[in-house]
Amino acid sequence: MLSFKTTDKVACASVRGSKMVSKEVQKTLLFWLITCILVRNSDGQLIQTVCGDIPVVVRVVENTAPGTVVMTLTNVSIPGVTDVVWERLELANGYVKLDTKNQTIILVKHLDAESMERLQAYSMVCRYKMAGSVRQGSVDIRLMVEDVNDNTPVFTAPVYYVNVSESLFLHTLIFSFKDKVYDSDATGSIGKYNIVGGGVGYFRIGGAAADGNLVLSRQLDYDNGPRVFTLQVEAYDNGIPPLTARAQVIIQVVDEDDLSPAFEADLYKVTVLENESKCAATESRIQPGPIKAYDQDLGINATVLYRLGSSQPASAADHFTINGKTGQLQVIKSLDRELQATVVLTVKAYQADAPRTRTALATVVVTVVDTNDNKPAMTQAVYNVAVPRNVAMGTYLTTVRAVDPDAGVNAVLEYVLDDPKGRFTIDASSGVIRVSSDLSNLDGNISFYVYARETMSAELLTSNKSMVNVTIVDKGRNIFVG
Repeated sequence: MLSFKTTDKVACASVRGSKMVSKEVQKTLLFWLITCILVRNSDGQLIQTVCGDIPVVVRVVENTAPGTVVMTLTNVSIPGVTDVVWERLELANGYVKLDTKNQTIILVKHLDAESMERLQAYSMVCRYKMAGSVRQGSVDIRLMVEDVNDNTPVFTAPVYYVNVSESLFLHTLIFSFKDKVYDSDATGSIGKYNIVGGGVGYFRIGGAAADGNLVLSRQLDYDNGPRVFTLQVEAYDNGIPPLTARAQVIIQVVDEDDLSPAFEADLYKVTVLENESKCAATESRIQPGPIKAYDQDLGINATVLYRLGSSQPASAADHFTINGKTGQLQVIKSLDRELQATVVLTVKAYQADAPRTRTALATVVVTVVDTNDNKPAMTQAVYNVAVPRNVAMGTYLTTVRAVDPDAGVNAVLEYVLDDPKGRFTIDASSGVIRVSSDLSNLDGNISFYVYARETMSAELLTSNKSMVNVTIVDKGRNIFVG
């Protein structure tokens, strides 16, 4: 009977562990005899079957060192058969050789399951004596190369770019790594994926670990949160120990139109000269700056347009216009400060692509600045006063008054008395007139004029004149002061 010795104990009764390899090699190596031996003579006649008439299959891991004995041949006594000698390997391709001296098969070249045929076929030829004659037999051998985890998995690209909308719902699939990793090991497969850097709290690997599904775990916000995430992702193969590959995933958050425009200020203040010419620009006189609104969805930056809304008083709306594209406010009809010193306008900004739903409001307070467009005016045309003949000097006679509708320096007045003879005086500030000379030798009526004039304006405008009639009466008569 013919039998083989291998490093594996799971075999036919005639297969035993080899003593020619170390225990460490026996743990990792190859020899797994899953069937038994067929021996034929030179005429092709079956002379002995150990466990069946199929080829011997030996499994060898690809990282077995050259020089390792993969099979030892042992002769067992068979009645009538003598002088069994294993002579050669047929179909040998350089990976193994037959050591005829020691009757072993030895690995002579490195194996690589990824680059070679994993099933190597050989025929081992023997010579023996039977019934007085020398005969020849053979055993078919199949060397099965077993893959080991000796190749690191590789991503199909070092970096993946993904655009994600900020409005994406939580737990939504963003990207799948499945089919994005290649493992060249013959039995290679990816067991799991992990995020090992970046995007903490925002993303996770969802579902089965081997599926490599990247999902959203925290709501994104383009306008108030991170806009770019750089994730480090590792893939682990199913080897023991597992080998890993790493790739980057750069996630760009895409802005969505979820915010209305906003003005740079809620309140603007502008000064306008009364009687200002038509279409006068107010840009340089607006505080805190030009009227301007922007789309808060910064990534979209939709076009923002402008229009005037309500005004207080309502009639003031006719005095202004606003450039729909630039927001520039203009005066189109002059204002009279004496009629309306302050105007409040509402400016509306809206997105060109969503004028009804994406809007913003701002308030513009317009202060009408005075110009000296009014003369002062005496409040009374004639003042009639009666005094006794013996009235003392310094006696109060009357008070005149003027008004100026203008404001500020344009309304600062002084009073002037036109009495060449100097019989009366007037206080320039208050308009109080007093007697300044002896009137005892005078009879009848005395008349003079008073008026007001501006003292601080550039124009120094003067008012109309009022007449003061003074009637001198004897002591004891009724006195009228008008």
